[in-house]
Amino acid sequence: MTTPAHPKNEVAVFRPRPQSLIKPTLIAAAATAITVLLSVWRESPAQATPLKVLIILSGGFIAFFAIFGGARFWAARYQTVSILPSGLKGSSAPGYEGFCRWDNITDAQVIRTDGDSYIRVTGRYFAQVHIPLILLENQAFVDLIDRYVPEGSPLSLALRSAGA
Repeated sequence: MTTPAHPKNEVAVFRPRPQSLIKPTLIAAAATAITVLLSVWRESPAQATPLKVLIILSGGFIAFFAIFGGARFWAARYQTVSILPSGLKGSSAPGYEGFCRWDNITDAQVIRTDGDSYIRVTGRYFAQVHIPLILLENQAFVDLIDRYVPEGSPLSLALRSAGA
């Protein structure tokens, strides 16, 4: 597979697509609404009329979808990764931005947690950049990184183990 030629000074900026944030938000909102409904049902099963169940379930789902969706869309603003001819730029920790030159990358590890999954790219001189795994859905992102890092490098291996 060939990638199109890119100008020498091109900077490509990638962010999670809004539609990729919807599915996890729907799942979290539905699970939370059902949990609330079940706890109300356990407290007073005799009062759990079909109308009350419908109101709690739908109202809870809408409220939790708004809360979780807002939080995810707000957090996605900080999951921007820029690919430059000289290196990789992105967040290194909440509120901090890092830059790692391609030739300085010493390690790349896939980190999967409940709330956040990313590839932690570490370079010499304390450089660190986090690549959200949700960006790997964008093939142009993966192709551009593959253009700059050799096959078998730590970042290339981490991309493959993350499913890119």
